[in-house]
Amino acid sequence: MQTKVRYPPILNVGYFKAVGSCHGIICVLIQHYVVFWNPSFGKFKISRILLDFVRNYGFGYDHLSDNYKVVAAYFYDGESDSTDSDDDEEEEEEEVFKKTKVVVHTLGTNCWRRIKMFPCASGVPVGESSGTFVSGAINWVTSKDGSEFNSLFFVVSLNLANESYQEIFQPDYGDLNVVCLTLGVLRDCLCIFAHGELFIDVWIMKEYGKEESWSKLFTIPFANAEDLGLYPCNKATYIYEDEQVLLVSRAKYISKPKLVVYDSKRDTFKLLNIKNIEKRMVPTVYVESLITTCS
Repeated sequence: MQTKVRYPPILNVGYFKAVGSCHGIICVLIQHYVVFWNPSFGKFKISRILLDFVRNYGFGYDHLSDNYKVVAAYFYDGESDSTDSDDDEEEEEEEVFKKTKVVVHTLGTNCWRRIKMFPCASGVPVGESSGTFVSGAINWVTSKDGSEFNSLFFVVSLNLANESYQEIFQPDYGDLNVVCLTLGVLRDCLCIFAHGELFIDVWIMKEYGKEESWSKLFTIPFANAEDLGLYPCNKATYIYEDEQVLLVSRAKYISKPKLVVYDSKRDTFKLLNIKNIEKRMVPTVYVESLITTCS
């Protein structure tokens, strides 16, 4: 069953991007504003304007302040801002690392606060995808130059309570030549999509922050998706009790999002016929709540 949602008036003006969802509140980016919206009530709040050109966002819940935060980051060449560099740093190192400017907006306030930038050794967030919120932290895939493909990747988390960074150590991928990485959440745990040249390995971190808790769930071959006219799946949104997984892919030629159920036991794909999914939409799981923060 599909339910049509009535958007707040501010979202009817054109293109917008969903940053994330937490406790029934959806965080949406539109132009230079961030909108906090609870569809269950139809209530919303708008952040103060953010003038900087931002490539990466993240949204989540800070359990210490009992409030919600959205994080915005953009990166630049290290030598472009001397105020953020050490005087004794060699010029070569300035050219190797890119840097980030990171600001945080807390729901209910009227400002964006600047916080520490991403650790230089871990690079900057790749592409323009939003960070993944799990276990009180927003997680990003990073690389030295922000490249999404064929790079040395890191996973960096930002704890929303103390606003400190931590590298999340990745699993041992074995002989897999990792072309790119994407993150997701399954069973309230952080998961990694390790993209190879012929298949994707899906890993889940059963205890957040503990490297030894990584466990490989299954491998998704590219050929099965291509037989359905799809690009390789890049996101897992839900795992059922019988271990079947709801995946997000895109149709070839028209580049429209598609939802696929993958049965790892039988190695089969089932394409779901869901109407009214437009090209720019990003399917995700939403759980309703009675939280009235946005009222």
